[in-house]
Amino acid sequence: FTAFWPIGLPAYLVILKTISSDFILIAKLINILLSNGLIIICYLILKDHLSTRTINIFLIIFTFFPNNLFSSNIILTDYPFLFFIWLGILILYKIKYKPSIILSTLLGISFALASYLRPIGIPLAIMFFVILLFKNYPSSIKSSIVMLTAFILILLPWSIRNFNLF
Repeated sequence: FTAFWPIGLPAYLVILKTISSDFILIAKLINILLSNGLIIICYLILKDHLSTRTINIFLIIFTFFPNNLFSSNIILTDYPFLFFIWLGILILYKIKYKPSIILSTLLGISFALASYLRPIGIPLAIMFFVILLFKNYPSSIKSSIVMLTAFILILLPWSIRNFNLF
């Protein structure tokens, strides 16, 4: 019944356990760093679209929102998932101004890592593939193919596991 569920939190904690025996503390610290990174990413995305006052108000509210400060899900995958999704959005903005194979690869990797944490990452990656494909058609075909290839290659172990198991 778990064939299409992502590996998510158990794999995340197992990877952290190989780093340290106090993997819960490591997960909390990484989630704090990812939460801070999410704030920086939101700033980088919104700075060109909002006034300075508006973005400051948004970032203060986002930073001190009770769910962010007092979250009981501190070791869960909420923060890493949001970080990878918003990182993908930031990379897509960067690709808009300066297309690059490296950025397209990072976009695919970002959405693949998000998909490992939450299954909604898969349809989101497909939506971003379509957006990237038709953004500057036909010059964006290469970027979208590179993004999709990186996405599939990163998700390939999960796909092979599901194929072999089921």
